[in-house]
Order: sequence, then C-alpha cells, then structure tokens
Amino acid sequence: MIIDEIKKIVGANNILTEIEEVTVYSKDATHFIGTTKTPIAAVFPTTIEQVSKVLKFCNETKTPVITRGAGTNMCASCVDLDGSIILNLAKMNTIDKPDTKNFTIKAQAGAIISDIQNIAEQNGLFYPPDPSSCKVATLGGTIATSAGGSHTLKYGTTKDYVLGLTVVLADGTILKTGSNLIKDVSGYDLTRLFIGSEGTLGVVCEAILKLIPKVENKKLSLVYFNSVNEAAIAVNEILKAYITPSVIDFMDKNTLSTIENFCPTGLLTDKEACLLIEVDGFDVDYQQKVVEEACKKAGASDIISAKTKEVEDKIWLARRSAFGACTKIAPDVMSEDIVVPKGKFPLIIEKIQEIAKKYNLKTALLAHAGDGNIHPHFIIDIENKDETERFLKAKDEMFKQAVEMGGTLSGEHGIGLEKKKYLPKLLGKENYEIQKKLKQFFDKNGIMNPWKVF
Repeated sequence: MIIDEIKKIVGANNILTEIEEVTVYSKDATHFIGTTKTPIAAVFPTTIEQVSKVLKFCNETKTPVITRGAGTNMCASCVDLDGSIILNLAKMNTIDKPDTKNFTIKAQAGAIISDIQNIAEQNGLFYPPDPSSCKVATLGGTIATSAGGSHTLKYGTTKDYVLGLTVVLADGTILKTGSNLIKDVSGYDLTRLFIGSEGTLGVVCEAILKLIPKVENKKLSLVYFNSVNEAAIAVNEILKAYITPSVIDFMDKNTLSTIENFCPTGLLTDKEACLLIEVDGFDVDYQQKVVEEACKKAGASDIISAKTKEVEDKIWLARRSAFGACTKIAPDVMSEDIVVPKGKFPLIIEKIQEIAKKYNLKTALLAHAGDGNIHPHFIIDIENKDETERFLKAKDEMFKQAVEMGGTLSGEHGIGLEKKKYLPKLLGKENYEIQKKLKQFFDKNGIMNPWKVF
C-alpha cells in the first residue's frame, strides 16, 4: 500500500523498491551498520509539491523518512535504522542564474556544490563553502550539516551564506523562511534553525544563497616543519601579524606520506607537519611575504610557493585526495570532526597522537588549523572486531579531550548517530531539553530522520 501510494505521487520511474537498489541508499560514508531492516523504498521526487505530498502521506501513516543527497555524510546522519522511505533529492538539482545586482543565487537541494561555485564564478561571483567532497556533495546535505571546508577561516561556513529556505515540514506544510536580503530581522530566524538540523525538522528543498565578489588574486604556499608544535606556533604567528589567509590547512607526516603514495605530487614526506596556506585579495605578494616570515620565525624548514595555476591545482588535488589515499591502507576510514579553541590546537594534536598510539591505531591528521577544526582519519578494518573496539574507545577519549578543552563535537560533519550520546553533556540539561522540544514541535510523530541527533 505504501509503495503504491507513493508511486501515484512521484511516478513509477521515480521509485526503487528492490532490495539491491534500496540498500545502497540506506548507508553513507561512515560505514555505520544499522538494523537488519530493509528500507521500504528509495524515492526521487522532482518537485517541491511531490515532496509535500510524500511527507503528508508518511506523516499520516507514521512512516519514517530519511532525506539524503550524495551520501557523503560522515556521522551516519542518513543511515536507515527503521525500514524507512529514503527521500533522495538528487533530481531536484536546478540552479538559477545568479542575481548579479543583489549577489544572490537560488538553487535546489540536489544541486552539486562545485556546480554552484562554477556558475557563480562564470558571473564574477564566489560561493565560498567548499567541503572536500564538493564535486559530489549536494546543497541540501551541506545545509543539513552547515558544512564548511578549507576557506572557513576567512569566509565562514554554509550558515553564513544561506539567506532563505523553502522547507517541507513533516505534515507536508511548505514553509518559506528568510528572503534575498542581506539584512532581515523580521521575526524569529527560522532559516538558521533549519541549517545544521540534519533533516530532523523538515526537508530543505531550495535555498537562496549569498554570493560575494570573485577573488582574482591568490597565492598558495606549502610550508614544512620538523615538529607539530612549530606548525601550531606558525598559525598563531600568522594571525598575530594581522593577516587572515583564506586557508590554513594542516597535514601531519602520516597524511603527507599517505597522499604521496597514492597521488604523487612532490610532497616532502620526511617532515613532521605541513601547512597549506592560501592568501587572496589585494597585495597578495605582500601577504605571502608576511605569512612566510611568520612561518620562518616559528621554525619552518622548507617553504614552497606555487608559481603557476597548474602547480596550485596539483597541490589542491593532493589535499583533497587525503581521504581516498587513506582507503589504500585499510578498507575503512573513519573521518572524525572536532573543534577546539585555536590556542589549544597543538595540545589536541598531541593528545590525538597519544590516544592513537595507546590503542595501536593508524591515523592521518588533517585540520583547518586557522579555526581549530581537526579531522583525524582513523584507518581501520571494521570487520576486525578487536580493532573496531579499540577505535571506539579511542574516539570516546578524543571527544572527551575536545570537550574538556572548551571545544565541541563537530565543526561541519554534524551529530547524526555517531555522536548523539555525547550531546547531553556538551549542551547541558536545559539546552538539550529545549532542543528536544523543538524537534517534537516540528515533528510530532517522529518520522523525520528518527534516532539522529537525539
């Protein structure tokens, strides 16, 4: 009955029901194993009205719904546990022509981030959020987690660029929030409420995004250090010099070696740490000089400046290949996401290395060092029960360390299933209970991405 009714809404060509078909849509990049229940169907709506009708029907029948895009999520936020309807918005991928007078662009949830960026740049504009998976990640997914990326230090995360949303609520209500205005404080900021909500409050179908002028001038440097502490000191020295690079990304020795083995680009693999630093805007030669002097002051051993776009592209390819490179070492890569105050960056790196050694785990440490966001990649085989148990213990200790340092559980990946048990302690009783009540208000029957976050 459920399948027949949904077919009437979206058409027989927009629904998959075979077990081999639906199973692949019930998982994400975390390799998190849910229950043995099979999703009812994978549904591919093509209009907002179809999304509304599907949700109205599912709410009336109390059928759980999981919304997803490309499935690049790293916290098991779109894993099926209940035998759900998987609502895949991949076919809702329209991107409007940018409004070059108001510096905005409207796009549907299934639009690919790199496509939005390319269209903006063709019109002299720039959409900064750039997760490593930007060539496949969808707008809806990045809004669901408020994804950031390498350019967060200077330009912020997704939440800083979403001006308005079209959201379908659990009962099928189509809600529009915000506007195409930069300044708009008329009423509560419902737009921000849905950003980062991981599909637990409603289905984001469309967004109005803020754009900024395209930055023409950039300079990229790779700076190597003989110790992690020197690299951390360099980050502080750069920021003290009143220069805000667009990117300060950190890679440890294991990451450098892993990338170079997988994607040879000439990285120096005998160094303990490396900073990838990009400056942009005006006087980039001056900015780069100040940055490199700050790095030398901190003890930099080698500085390589990209002289051509080809070299820049090669460096960025190497940086974005880190996750894929790690999969060549072991079958599974658990990419975590914690944030600590910038001053605690060297300490958390040291603690993660100690924890990995304690539990005999292979790691590759990457970080958006300028904003204290660390992505430890734990390289394991989840079929190895002993290794998986050691990883879970290590993860518990790492999250505890981050929180004790005044940090948080996620900067851009979200909470999902993976981190929800840590949330009450982080938020505190009052905050946690209010958030649960918000969830209950928007989703009285609990059908929207159940068991996630709370």
